[in-house]
Amino acid sequence: MPPKPKKGGKKKDNADDPGYLAMRAFKKAYDVANQQHETEALSLNLEPGEGHSCIAKLILTPQTVGVNTHCPLAPAHAKPLCIALSNYPFMRRLCFWGVDLKDEGAQPVAAYVQLHRKLRVLELTDCNLGPAACKYLGEALGDHNPGQELIMLRLDHNRSIGNAGVAALIPRTGGSLCVKDLGLSFCGIEGVAGGTALAEGLMRKPMLTHLRIRGNALGTEGVIQVLNGVKTSTSLFHLDLSDSSTSIETELMKHLLETLELCTWLHEYYLIGNPMGDSVAYTLLRSMRHLAHVIQFEVSDGIDPLLYKQIGDMMTAHRKEWVKKNKKKKKGKKGKAKGKAKK
Repeated sequence: MPPKPKKGGKKKDNADDPGYLAMRAFKKAYDVANQQHETEALSLNLEPGEGHSCIAKLILTPQTVGVNTHCPLAPAHAKPLCIALSNYPFMRRLCFWGVDLKDEGAQPVAAYVQLHRKLRVLELTDCNLGPAACKYLGEALGDHNPGQELIMLRLDHNRSIGNAGVAALIPRTGGSLCVKDLGLSFCGIEGVAGGTALAEGLMRKPMLTHLRIRGNALGTEGVIQVLNGVKTSTSLFHLDLSDSSTSIETELMKHLLETLELCTWLHEYYLIGNPMGDSVAYTLLRSMRHLAHVIQFEVSDGIDPLLYKQIGDMMTAHRKEWVKKNKKKKKGKKGKAKGKAKK
């Protein structure tokens, strides 16, 4: 969080406020960078809000326009902005939503992220990104760059990413992304090749906890590849495979049941938009009665309403028990720590 100004301080007495000084330096650097690159400064929302002297998040949307014209954000605008941000220490969330950033604009963003390792959330959604942008980000966020604090990377609704983009996200060194929560929904990832790229690359090392790949035409074989990869990713907590252009039937059902039973670390499944029959739903219901680690299992409501309700009720009960159990574990750890301190 950015620092708060001292109580009782006036605007003219901000000489000792690090947040105020950092904001002033950022604004000055941004003006200089735009002059050097001959770009028009964007009318950014830089109001810290009451009780704060600087900002910790910056969100750019199609409504972010130039000062004197209604020219939308273009790839060229990214470089001066990232140059100005490079010496600003308080940024924790940077978002580009629905702007024409393209691979060209993603390159300076990736360079900034590699240097500014305190950033926690990066969202580049619906920005016309492709495999080249994924390559830049993969190199910036690889585990060969220690000290990264980025938790969430959202690349949703960039349909040109495709299978090649997924492969490019994996650093050349053969490592994995230093990201816990990854969003690749509606990114044009398709078939067995797409599922294999996800399974063998992004789930290679135990770091990823949330994988959101909704709206990709993986098909049955692609989803099976993802489920096989899940078995090697012992940190995965949440998996969203909704709208994957498949139905849950014989072969896929077999792999899903294996994953449910074996992967005790995976607690949340989202399978909305993948049709299943009532007999499949009933089989899943029976199996999950003994799988208390499954606390969220979302399916389409096209099945029998009673079965749908029973699955929902079971998940509610599992979740309550899971929360209670994990609270006890936390209390136990605190008790041990206190006991050691007393000795």
